[in-house]
Amino acid sequence: MKNEKEQMIFHLMNKYKTLIQLEIDYQEWKEKNVDKSRWDYNGKRPTKAELKRCRLLLKELMIDFEKWLNVYD
Repeated sequence: MKNEKEQMIFHLMNKYKTLIQLEIDYQEWKEKNVDKSRWDYNGKRPTKAELKRCRLLLKELMIDFEKWLNVYD
């Protein structure tokens, strides 16, 4: 049980890092190309829903994992 949750947490953390990096790449492009529209960006950009979903899943898994470890006792 612990190992499965740990693996899922690490997987979600890596996914979240990837999504954040994509957003950072877009922001850097936007700063360099002020005169261009956001529609001109050819890279992938995460949606707010993707970021929120990943954050919420991580939060819930961390709470469950901490309860399993008896952190709050």
